[in-house]
Amino acid sequence: MEGAQMTVMEVAGTPVTDQQLDPNLVIEVEMLLLWSLLRPLSDDEMSPFLADVNSLSQHWVADAPAGGVR
Repeated sequence: MEGAQMTVMEVAGTPVTDQQLDPNLVIEVEMLLLWSLLRPLSDDEMSPFLADVNSLSQHWVADAPAGGVR
């Protein structure tokens, strides 16, 4: 993977290939990991974070090419 982006399986030291990864499972695991990190935040801490995520998602949708594939 490029740069600092790593899947949970790579962090765990489990060697994997692209053919072995179920993209939906990877997304689900990464979402659960993110949720476990964010859950302790108070509403005051979470609200600005969610507003930033919403803003970024709107920019990504606006910038995405037709068909949604970059």
